[in-house]
Amino acid sequence: MDRKFLKGCAALGMMLAMAVGTAAAEEHIHTWSAWKTTESGSQHTATCTECGEEKTAKCTTYTATLDQEKISVCAYCGANKYGEFERIEEATATPIADNPSAQKGEFIVMGKAEPFAEADDSVIYAFTIGYARDGEAATFKNKSVVRLPIGEEIGAFKLIRVTPSSGDDSTQTAEKWTEIEYTYENGVLSFETKNPALHMLVKAE
Repeated sequence: MDRKFLKGCAALGMMLAMAVGTAAAEEHIHTWSAWKTTESGSQHTATCTECGEEKTAKCTTYTATLDQEKISVCAYCGANKYGEFERIEEATATPIADNPSAQKGEFIVMGKAEPFAEADDSVIYAFTIGYARDGEAATFKNKSVVRLPIGEEIGAFKLIRVTPSSGDDSTQTAEKWTEIEYTYENGVLSFETKNPALHMLVKAE
């Protein structure tokens, strides 16, 4: 075989290897910090902890009506008109199925004790659950057991999941409050859900 041809092939291979190596070096997967509310209250920002790049995204909110007042809470930065929910790092979601669907994204729970006292003091704790990917909502694919610590000084309560109203005037679906079963031991709340939504602990009558 022609020696010049072999040298040419070798040179070409080296150039391809260098190009692949350069592309791999330039490829970067961002690791975002916690999402923080902007002054507008309708967006949140985060900074990559590796490269410092900043990203801004529109808030994804869940809404509940309390004493005829609509209150929206962002599931990823916790922003609402009465302050901000905080990230509950210890919260977990364990799929119930033996072979759960692949879940892309990050499980996030934001919560706060007595969050809406100015509007309705019957809500003793509220939290949002969901998945996020690059700061935006990701699909919640699996029915899961959710566990989160909320403290031991709660007292008797009902656990409510709020499904917000949706649709236009002709096909309006009303806001729905659903009481769901739970266990509460040693300050840890556990329940089953496939609904990323606003949840509230409401004083039992």
